[in-house]
Amino acid sequence: MLYPKLNEISYDRELINTFGGYNHKLRIADGEFYDMENLSSDHYPVLSVRQRRGLLRNFDKKITGMIAKDRVYYLKNGNLYAVQADGNDELIAELGLEGDNMRTLVSMGAYMVIYPDMKYVRTIKINNTYEKDDILKEFFFNEWHFEYIDSGIPDSNNRELDIKLCDENGNEVTEYGEIQPDSKNTWRWFDTKNKKLKVYNTSEGVWEEKKLCYMLYDGDYTKDYFKKGDVVAVRGIKCDTRLNVRTTVANSKEESLILEMPYNELLNGMTVFSQYGDITVLRGTQKNVDYIIESQNRLWGCRYGSNVNGDQVNEIYATMLGDFKDWENFEGTSMDSYVVAVGSDGAFTGAITYGGNPIFFKDNCMHLIYGDYPANYQLQTLTCDGVQVGCDKSLVIIDSVLYYKSRRGIFAYDGSLPVLVSEPLGDMSFYEEGVACGIGQKYYISLRDTRTDKRVMFVLDTAKALWHKEDGPAVTQFCTHKGYVYYLSNDNDTQIFTLLGSGTPDAASVKWYAETGIIGVDDPDKKYVSRMDVRMSLEIGAKARFYIQYDSSGEWEYLFTMTGTSLRSFSIPIRPKRCDHFRLKIEGEGDMKLFSLCKNVERGSNV
Repeated sequence: MLYPKLNEISYDRELINTFGGYNHKLRIADGEFYDMENLSSDHYPVLSVRQRRGLLRNFDKKITGMIAKDRVYYLKNGNLYAVQADGNDELIAELGLEGDNMRTLVSMGAYMVIYPDMKYVRTIKINNTYEKDDILKEFFFNEWHFEYIDSGIPDSNNRELDIKLCDENGNEVTEYGEIQPDSKNTWRWFDTKNKKLKVYNTSEGVWEEKKLCYMLYDGDYTKDYFKKGDVVAVRGIKCDTRLNVRTTVANSKEESLILEMPYNELLNGMTVFSQYGDITVLRGTQKNVDYIIESQNRLWGCRYGSNVNGDQVNEIYATMLGDFKDWENFEGTSMDSYVVAVGSDGAFTGAITYGGNPIFFKDNCMHLIYGDYPANYQLQTLTCDGVQVGCDKSLVIIDSVLYYKSRRGIFAYDGSLPVLVSEPLGDMSFYEEGVACGIGQKYYISLRDTRTDKRVMFVLDTAKALWHKEDGPAVTQFCTHKGYVYYLSNDNDTQIFTLLGSGTPDAASVKWYAETGIIGVDDPDKKYVSRMDVRMSLEIGAKARFYIQYDSSGEWEYLFTMTGTSLRSFSIPIRPKRCDHFRLKIEGEGDMKLFSLCKNVERGSNV
């Protein structure tokens, strides 16, 4: 008897053993996932669970700022502390800051500047103490003596008013003229011909030039109010208004302040000046700044809006070279402060130092400053996708590439033109409040989804060009130090958390899930997946649950659960129903590594 021949059903095996991460598009490649949470590329090409996070410090007061220098520093209860390895954090400075608003901490050399409180702290000890002070300092010299040239004149209150010229130590000039004095034991001689102050060095037998100074005396003045080298502005001198200048503190003594004296022709005469009224000495200047950074040993800031005088401005500023206290020193030298008005419209949205130069962003452009000193500074404006409003903390440099969040997504800038690198994340216009950090070759950015008001964290492995998604704490600030990442969160603003499990790691297992794209929709000729084999490993006690969704029904059908009983990998068979297409979802908790997915694809009939 002859039986009809049946055609053998052909099938193929398709192995996926390289997992490409997160891709939130309708059409994605094999090995990519349409949705996921808490997975990473740490063991690429194997898909694995992210590292546990942790807790570094737990306080009863809000933390209002954090920065990494030689150590990690933070503000709490108005004071500055430094993290210590033994947990007994060091009190650096009692600053008395009021309120719980977040502060901006900027590092400049050994100093830390705190805005908007206008304070600074030197984080390296001098004489076993940490220097701290206000950037702005003002002293009113009343009941005073203005010392210019040796004289004695009683004022209207029968109080003697001494006026004299002196050296940097406050020693008065005792000779004046073009002819060199005969006596050379204690003379300080102002050479009116050469306009120099000279002091006779008895041991060397020569006249030495000294700084020309004058003294302000006040019985209430204390030695440490101003310091040697401070740049100050003098206001209120009426006897010779040309002495109302910006100058440098030469010395500071009990009851007297000695200032460097700018030469003027009045020193060639013996005119005696008298003064009735207050003199003001002011150190530091104030700027309203939207964002502030350090670059080229200067502080840089920008402002769109009203300045301290109430004028409307659209400007970029820089302090004096090496002096974060002075924004308004314009003496025509390479150390001058700097200011430039920009022509772009709209508010500034962020600032960073990149390639040694400051960059200031707006929503639709960036302003780059090139040059080494004010006379050759050049402003270049690049029209491009700028930093989104509220995403100024998304600016991070990794491997000489600058990453940031714009309205359209995450951009990478390498000095030419910014390039969009977040296509796999889909529509990014709904995400706001970006806060980012870089560690190794990974870019972490915490964002708020305005559709759900929930936070999410995306991670870009810049070396592999892979995105992954993690659950998102409400990060307000990141800080990286010696390979560790710390962050502050609105979820609990009295704690310092760690991103990569340093400190005290979280005790709870990490919950995760991965959802594949549509499987089968691209197969022609009535092909279908008859079986899938998943090869993975689970740590002891970890669980993995499998679900399947047929033909985009929106309902996930539970398949089975696997529990890790030993540290080994195993294969899990999945037999889908006959369907046009399906999705697979795996979720669980605990450590997991996904090694491969294997599809058995069979050819069906034409019906």
